[in-house]
Amino acid sequence: MSTTKRDIVQRPPTASDDDEMRVVIVRNSDGAQIVDVPSHKPRYTWADEFWWTEGNMGCDCNRALCWTRAHGEPDADDECGHSRFHVILSAPARDQGGDG
Repeated sequence: MSTTKRDIVQRPPTASDDDEMRVVIVRNSDGAQIVDVPSHKPRYTWADEFWWTEGNMGCDCNRALCWTRAHGEPDADDECGHSRFHVILSAPARDQGGDG
């Protein structure tokens, strides 16, 4: 039985690839989260969904880099895998429900 937590994608039905996407990285060992993911981009969009779930950022080694950088720690040489972290992809808080 696998204990790997799967990524959670909560894409609004009306979202286009150009709409902003919120990324949260969750460490599976204790549930701790990074909400402000360090980025080389001004913002993530739904066009980045594949990159986070199946592409380079779908691997624990790259998610661990985001984790250490967000905490001001030196980059670690982490192994590849899919068991230490998962992501939650959603619309930014201002876009989730309500009348605006």
